[in-house]
Amino acid sequence: MNELSRYLVSRGHDVTILTSKPSGTEEIAQEDGCTIVRRPQMQSRFWRWIRVSPEQTFLLTCLQFLRQHQFDAVHCLYFSDGCAARLAGLFRRRPYVLQINGIPVARHFRFHPLDYVILHTALAGASHVVTLSEIAEHNLEKEFGSKSVLISPPCDVTQFQLKIGRDLERPMIFAVGAFGEPRKGGRVLMQAFQLIKKKVPGANLKFSGDIPESKQSELLSLLQDQWRDDVEFLGRGKVEDLPDLYGQAVITVLPSLFDSFGMVLLESLACGTPVVGSRHGGIPDIVEEGVGVLFDPGSTETEPDNVAGLSEALLAALDLYEDPKLPCRCRKRAEEFDWAVLGPRYEELYRDISGST
Repeated sequence: MNELSRYLVSRGHDVTILTSKPSGTEEIAQEDGCTIVRRPQMQSRFWRWIRVSPEQTFLLTCLQFLRQHQFDAVHCLYFSDGCAARLAGLFRRRPYVLQINGIPVARHFRFHPLDYVILHTALAGASHVVTLSEIAEHNLEKEFGSKSVLISPPCDVTQFQLKIGRDLERPMIFAVGAFGEPRKGGRVLMQAFQLIKKKVPGANLKFSGDIPESKQSELLSLLQDQWRDDVEFLGRGKVEDLPDLYGQAVITVLPSLFDSFGMVLLESLACGTPVVGSRHGGIPDIVEEGVGVLFDPGSTETEPDNVAGLSEALLAALDLYEDPKLPCRCRKRAEEFDWAVLGPRYEELYRDISGST
C-alpha cells in the first residue's frame, strides 16, 4: 500500500489512504504526499461474541467512508474493502480494483462462512481483480470462477545496491522471514545446512526475522554441536539493514510453502545475490535458470521436508558463481519487477475503470 501510494503520487495522482487504528478518534494526516485517514476500529464485546474480527468490521468503516467521498477509482487491498466498495456502488457508480494478496483456496472458507460471503460479494462487483502470481491467478479462476489480471508485486530496485564479489570460502546463506511458522521451512533449512557443512565447512547461516527463542532452540537442536556457532539469529532488525545483508550473502534462501510471491528473493536479486526457493506458491514466478535454483518441497501439508533436495539446490546455487556475470544477471532479473516496469500497469487499470485518458 505504501509503495503503491508513493508511486502514484510521483506520477501526479491524488491519493487518499483509508486505514484503521485500535481506538481513539479519527486522524487525518499528510504523509509522503498522500492523505491518510485513520479511523478507529469497531471493537466491542458484541462483535467478539459473534466472532466478527476487526478485519471484517472494517467493511462498515470503509462503506461509511466511501459513501461520504467520491473517487475516480478505488483500490481495495482486502476483500472486506472490496465488499464495502461493492455495496457503496449499489446506488452510485464507484468503480474499484480488488487485489487478492494471498493464494485463494476454497477449503479455507469452509470454516469462515462470513469471509466467503464477503469475498464473493467483492469479486462480483470488481471492475478488475488483481492477483500476484500464476498460482493465485489459477486458483482464483479454478476454485472461485473469477478471472484476474496478474501483476507481480513491484520492487523498488533503487533501494538495493548491486554488490560484486562474495566470500566463497565462508559463504553466508541468508534466510529472511518469520521462521517461527512451520510452513516457512526453518526445520528443513537447518537439516539441509547440516548436509552443506559436510561439503562446505566454512558455510554459515543467518536468519533475519521474528523467531521465538523456543523455536531457535528447536532449530539449533537439529544441528551437531560443533556447527551451532555457525548459525546466527539476527532478530527482526531494521529494513534499512537488509540491502547490506543481501550484499554479504552468497545465497538467499526461502524454502517456504504457500507464499503468494516472495519479495525477499527479488530484493536479494537486486543486490546481485542468487536465490534458492521451493517450487511452491508464487516463488517459481521469480526464480529462473541462471539466477537461482528451485527445489521440490516434498510434503506440502504443513511444512517442507525435502532435506536432500534443498541441500542439492543450495550447492547448485553455489556453482552459479563459476560465471562472473552472475551478480549482473541477478540484478537484471530484479529490474524486470521494478516499479518503473510494473507501476504503469496499475495506472492502466485505473484509467480503464474511470474512463480517463
